[in-house]
Amino acid sequence: MDDRPTWTHRCEQCMACIYYCPEEAIRHSSPLYSPRRFRKPQPMPMKEMLEQRSG
Repeated sequence: MDDRPTWTHRCEQCMACIYYCPEEAIRHSSPLYSPRRFRKPQPMPMKEMLEQRSG
């Protein structure tokens, strides 16, 4: 396993994992990505994010 994240075929390119990562551990090199865009005041818990996706 390398040190890079991998996404499954279910990735929707929503970038929620980047925006909600509390440690800002995931970086993206796209010029469309801006750390100030679409950020909520509080990070969304992973459980809540998965519940929204499944339901």
